[in-house]
Amino acid sequence: MTPVVAQIIEDEVPQDDGIERPGCGCLIVGIGVVLVLVGIPMLVCPGPGIATIALGSGLVLTGLGLRTRGR
Repeated sequence: MTPVVAQIIEDEVPQDDGIERPGCGCLIVGIGVVLVLVGIPMLVCPGPGIATIALGSGLVLTGLGLRTRGR
């Protein structure tokens, strides 16, 4: 009979160290919402309006933690 050696393999899951990541929070979401609302009337001239709305929606997604900075 061959002896069986069991080895436990642990997953490398990042631990929540309680440190809040920069860029996640109510302030970033609030600034993003304001930029989206300011960008809507700016759609009279589509270029700056679309750019402002895109920037605001990016900030909202970053503030909610759905998107990280640098991606």
